[in-house]
Amino acid sequence: KQPFEQRKKYITTLKHLASLSKLFSESDKPLIYYRAHENSFCHCFNAENLARHDCSIDAKKDDLGIGLKTWVGSDNQIAEFGKLRNELEGLNNKELIIKVSKFRNKRIKTTKNIYNINNMIYHIVKREKKKILIAEHPFELIDIDNIKELSNKNHINTVYFTDGKYDYNFNKSKTTLYMN
Repeated sequence: KQPFEQRKKYITTLKHLASLSKLFSESDKPLIYYRAHENSFCHCFNAENLARHDCSIDAKKDDLGIGLKTWVGSDNQIAEFGKLRNELEGLNNKELIIKVSKFRNKRIKTTKNIYNINNMIYHIVKREKKKILIAEHPFELIDIDNIKELSNKNHINTVYFTDGKYDYNFNKSKTTLYMN
């Protein structure tokens, strides 16, 4: 929804950042440092940079909160809970799923209130072999009333669940939530 010139500038900036990949990596997947992505996005779209704030979003434009994500592969990290590690230890899978979901939802609601945001989206830069894919996705609360553990997928360090709309997995050792 942004003006063509801003979108063009953003794409050009991403290309320039990716062109530096070989200075830092031997991978055939472009390397774009997440801070460079955050700063470039905010610069190109005249968005407020909140990436260093302790909140759910990295940028704000008008009443829209934007979670900026960049990654390689299929795991889509959406939240880290390192500071809450002690509160999560010793819980069974069901308790853990509910607690993590409540933490995430509370964080989203708090961010919306503090920054006067009505809508939120993820802006995703996914890096693949010799290309960059850009996508946007709704940034929604987990539907706690519809959570179901996907017990056939669980591993010792990861618990899988769905809220009927999205599939999630929580890595216990990294205290990180992922959404597919």
